[in-house]
Amino acid sequence: MEWSCMTEPVARMVFCDFDGTITVEDTFVKVCRHFAADVVDRMLKDIFKGTLTLKEGIRTIVESIPSSRYEEMLDFVNGTPLRPGLDSFLDFLEEKQVPFVVISGGLRSLVERQLGDIAKRASAIYAADVDTAGPCLHVISEFEEGTELVNKKKIMDTYSFTDAVALGDGVTDHGMAMAASLVFARRHLADYLDKQNRPYVRWNDFHDVREALVRRWM
Repeated sequence: MEWSCMTEPVARMVFCDFDGTITVEDTFVKVCRHFAADVVDRMLKDIFKGTLTLKEGIRTIVESIPSSRYEEMLDFVNGTPLRPGLDSFLDFLEEKQVPFVVISGGLRSLVERQLGDIAKRASAIYAADVDTAGPCLHVISEFEEGTELVNKKKIMDTYSFTDAVALGDGVTDHGMAMAASLVFARRHLADYLDKQNRPYVRWNDFHDVREALVRRWM
């Protein structure tokens, strides 16, 4: 079912980050460090100094990787551990007819490889794409805006809903979290929301999220 750009709002939607949220660890960072370690070290220094945006850094890192290593990258993420409780959480959302939208700041092909058959249960998956036709990977992002390679708030704006739930853990989830009516936050995102005096729910796995939503949606 296609949920994007609907003329009539749905009551509820769930927007979920991928790396470090659906996955136990940030596998996109792991991929970058494995396939472009020298470039990652240089880019991180500039990002921390504030002379380079995260978007510019990610693009430079990915586009330094030879296209000949693309299939190796996909194989590298096989067997990635997903956070416990995802299947039962998706069962719950399907029972409630609530769309589950995955939004990643990484690469779509890596996200889909790690999700496997679970990818079919998402209403949509948004992330950057890569062109492998040249000697090195070339990043393509439909929702690139400002300092972000994938602007998650911009993606949310393509939908019509009355109640948005956001799940995230990092700096790329700030806009998404501020636009949601309920946020489940971990790590850096939780620290950011504390500073903004914005309420959120701390969580460890998708069992926690399911239980909280069962109570909220009774």
